[in-house]
Order: sequence, then structure tokens, then C-alpha cells
Amino acid sequence: MDKKQRSALGRFRRVHEFLTTNQVEGTQVKLQVLEQVVREMTSKGEENDASDRQTKGATARQRALRDALWNQHMVPISRIARRVFSVPEIQVKFGLPPKRADNEGILSSASGMAQTAEQHAAVFVQEGLPAEFVTRMRAAIAELTEAVGVKVVSTRRRKTSRENLDSLVKRGVAAVDVLDAIVKPRLESQPDLLAAWQSVKRPMEPASGGRSVVEPDITPVVKVA
Repeated sequence: MDKKQRSALGRFRRVHEFLTTNQVEGTQVKLQVLEQVVREMTSKGEENDASDRQTKGATARQRALRDALWNQHMVPISRIARRVFSVPEIQVKFGLPPKRADNEGILSSASGMAQTAEQHAAVFVQEGLPAEFVTRMRAAIAELTEAVGVKVVSTRRRKTSRENLDSLVKRGVAAVDVLDAIVKPRLESQPDLLAAWQSVKRPMEPASGGRSVVEPDITPVVKVA
């Protein structure tokens, strides 16, 4: 969960605790909704955290494999080709794409480079590359291709998880809004309890800079008819 979602979950828990401790007539239906929202947000939050970690791991692996493909395979082949071949057409075939190109661009260029290098394998081996350099390069291309696919799936799952949490936040906010409309009139004769309710149901800014938000105190049990 992001900071806003965590802040919303904390708000919903405070409201639920307050109205469970200080029962107010007419709030039972929306309290059940809020309880369900809290339960689902807690569960979805765990899923979201797992998705975040998986996506970060997939991103790190993808970056490492991309760097390996570029530095260990594409650059050596391109430099050797530039020094050995005098035909401009062949030099172009071994040219490097922009390093900031997207993954599909890198993979496409690497595949084309491997195919062309295979046709001149003896030249590259003579210049110092291992006999199986094309096989190794294609293995690196396959690894990066797989990693890109894994990241796409994990990113999609992460997005879906966040959208589900956002939907739950909206449900919770709507429930608190209705509860506020019910509770306020019934607490008008009890200013201390009303003030406590105003504090509890108020949205709080997400914590930042390592500081935690101070939770408002819940007042003693008072049943309001």
C-alpha cells in the first residue's frame, strides 16, 4: 500500500473502533461495510506488498541481464566488427542501438547482430571471441526476453492490486461519510464525545520523513441512543 492508502486504512480502523466502543444507533449497517473494507484492505495490502517486491526483483534482474547482454556480447562484437570489416554495410549491421533504447529495441538489435555474427563466426573467433560466442549471446537474449515477460506480468498484477485498494478506499470513505451524517446529530448533546468523533473521523495526512502520525484518543464507552 502507498502512504495514502495506509492513512485511509488507519482512519477506517479508528472510526470502526470508536463506534464499536461508543455505540450509536443506526450505524450498524455501515459499520459492517467498514469492517469488510478494513478486512479486505488488510488482505489486499499484503498482496500489494508481495507484488511490489516481485516487481522490484524483476526490474533488478532485467537490468542486470540487459547490462550483461550489452557489455559482454553486443559491445565486443560491435567493436571487433568496426575494426575488422571495411564494408560499410556490414559495419552498419553490427552497429549498437542507443543504450537508452527500450528492451524490445535492444533485443531486436541483439538478435540481428547474433544472426549476422554467425555468418562471420570464424573472423570473430580469430579476433579472440570464444568459439561458442553466438550460442552464449543467444542464451543471454533468451534470458532477457524471459525477464521482460516476467516484469510485464508482475507490473500488471501490481497495477491491479493498487486499483483494488483504491476502490476499497472509495468504499470506505463513502461509508465514513454516511456514518458522519448519522453520528453528528446524535452526539450534539455530548460535546466531548462529538469532539472525539470529529477527531477520529478526520482524514489524517500520511506520515512522512520517518515520523508517524499520532492517533487520536478514543473516548470511554458511552452508548448513544
